[in-house]
Amino acid sequence: MQRPGTFATRLCAAVALMWTGMQVDSTYAQPTAAGTTFAQRVPAKGVSKNTGMVVDVIDDGLGMGQFGYRKLSFRVSCRTPNPGDTQITVRVFLSDWSRRPMSVEVDGELPAGQTSTTVVMRVPQTKEWVLMWWDVWIDGSHDPYLSVDSDQPRQLVDDGQSRWRNNQMLLLDSVDQEKPQRNQRLEFLASRVAQGDLSDNWLDYTPYDFVSIDLGLLKATAASRPDEFAALEAWVRAGGNLLIEEVGNNWDRLRSIHSHFEWPEVDSIEPMKPEGNEPPGVGGWSLLNLTPRTPDPARDGLVRDFDPDLGSQQLPRPLPSAAAYSKDWFAVRRHGWGTVGAFRSAIGTQPPNLGNTRSRAATAFWGERSWPVRHGLVPGTANHDFSNWLIPGVGLAPVVSFQVLITLFVLAIGPLNYWLLKRAGRLHLLLITVPTAALAITLMLLAYGVLSDGLSTRVRAQSITLLDQNTGNAATWNRLSYYAAFAPKRGLTFTDDTAVYAIQPGSIESYDVHLNLPQRDMLWADGQQQFVHGWLASRTPTQYLTVRPHQTGAKLEIECNEAGGTVANRFAAGADLVAVVDADGQWRMAEDVPSDGKADLQLVEYPVVVSAVRERLADHSPRFPDAFAAAEDSPLLYNQQRQMRRRYRRQNLDYAYVGANQSLLQRRWDELLGFGGAGAVELPPNSYLMICETAPMPFSKDDFPVEDSSVHLVVGTW
Repeated sequence: MQRPGTFATRLCAAVALMWTGMQVDSTYAQPTAAGTTFAQRVPAKGVSKNTGMVVDVIDDGLGMGQFGYRKLSFRVSCRTPNPGDTQITVRVFLSDWSRRPMSVEVDGELPAGQTSTTVVMRVPQTKEWVLMWWDVWIDGSHDPYLSVDSDQPRQLVDDGQSRWRNNQMLLLDSVDQEKPQRNQRLEFLASRVAQGDLSDNWLDYTPYDFVSIDLGLLKATAASRPDEFAALEAWVRAGGNLLIEEVGNNWDRLRSIHSHFEWPEVDSIEPMKPEGNEPPGVGGWSLLNLTPRTPDPARDGLVRDFDPDLGSQQLPRPLPSAAAYSKDWFAVRRHGWGTVGAFRSAIGTQPPNLGNTRSRAATAFWGERSWPVRHGLVPGTANHDFSNWLIPGVGLAPVVSFQVLITLFVLAIGPLNYWLLKRAGRLHLLLITVPTAALAITLMLLAYGVLSDGLSTRVRAQSITLLDQNTGNAATWNRLSYYAAFAPKRGLTFTDDTAVYAIQPGSIESYDVHLNLPQRDMLWADGQQQFVHGWLASRTPTQYLTVRPHQTGAKLEIECNEAGGTVANRFAAGADLVAVVDADGQWRMAEDVPSDGKADLQLVEYPVVVSAVRERLADHSPRFPDAFAAAEDSPLLYNQQRQMRRRYRRQNLDYAYVGANQSLLQRRWDELLGFGGAGAVELPPNSYLMICETAPMPFSKDDFPVEDSSVHLVVGTW
């Protein structure tokens, strides 16, 4: 942010003084936005006495809630064309009722000859914001007339709906269409519907569980607005759910959108019928099995209340019934991490005689793709899976070492010290030796505790990248666990196309679901998100989930022959294991393939691949420390959690109990290992799985973290 003023600023100020006290006329067009929940002009009357400008602040409300990135727009206008380029800096503060704000700063520019410009910022919603204030600088000079003070904040509109219960759907309509706005709740998806338009940035879709669009508009949008469609496609590839309406009774109509998603052409587009525990939508369109599933204790686990005296209660087993599929309703297909659903008619129109049981099965399928379950977290609340992905041996008190050192200290400062001084006839020196030794030992213990964790910043990463080498399209989910001996001065830095979500300590670390978060500062600059202050504290375990759809040239160059073939690694990290399935379904495998190096592929059988993959990933699955179970099962913790749940129910509030182990990242991990009931490492022809101990592609813009006990998977097609 620059501070010096310019001639343009002074000229605008002179114009402003001429119009001081006058009402703003039609020269300044009032902004409009579909679904607007917050729109305000500053100053409310007249113009700034310093610069002659006005600011219209717009929160379109389409992403209202506490999930994803919230888009805010600041439209800066002046009466006459700007004589020179003017720099505009906006810093916004958002807070809940605790008044512990998060600040976000972004720069913009009003070009010469223009009368208005819009500065857009995107705010990661770490809590559910209700208060907002801001500062504006024009060419480095703070303008109080365009700013809002913290003692008189603006209150964001909240409709009182709970995002923990209700999903959020964006209904996309062309701005030229006169289609009535649909705000009714869809019972089938338990969704609130907001109406809006496309965006050219995928982060603008992150607050939503679902985006709905009819087939005709989807094809028209892909053809006429490629940038906006690319952002929508990136959101789906990163885990979003796109619902296509009005497909009709002919599934073959979907063939027209294959090229826009870069799906391969097939002879038949008729949806498949998955059997057993086979995931729907893998490898093409498929129907959803609406048959009630018989729970399997080994797969589904047990349901237990907070009271340990109740014990574990097994889920009831419903009677088996004939298979029923969603052929008259919808079909689904995976796209990267996300799901595309094709509905024959409107989403809320269910086939007749469907029955409540089958309708609930469809609701459960889409419910597993809601925002909290998809990401395995609720921003601003405790996460009970936080401790299963800590850096081994870091951040823990060296209890045994301290016990040994303290025991030696007691023996030395007590009997040994007394015996030596008495033998020398200098017992009076006890007044000096005891406090001196105590101070020295205390400093030594402190130094030992500090140095035992090292002086660097460590990070433990668990990532899965889905990569199509034919197009370069990739999407990466990464769980990052940081531990910094000293908080980095510049904080953390990520690319501007990465969604970053904080995973808060939970369960043992903080039994209450709501947390008092520290003040945090963030800066958008030079195509980066700079998390400057409050995001990584010294000697404090800190975790983030990052999601990024991106383009990459990294790949494996694979050549297959009758003897096996070769593989060349063009990633930034060496591969511990590469498993390749060729066009005929045969498996080949190579170990220890260095970056920019080659290795021979050996023909192997499928069970050998499964065994090798499981062997390498067994020690890298998220796991709680050994001492965690004893604390977690303690009666004290159960009583605290039970009291908390009762308190929330008395106040008619929701209790979010989701963990990182429910996220898409962990579900895809379990699917590759065969823990979901289907086969392990089930890859289509011309695919591969690569396992690395260091990141094959950078997950941030920082070069100071040292990776420790990380694991990275790349699932690619070639």
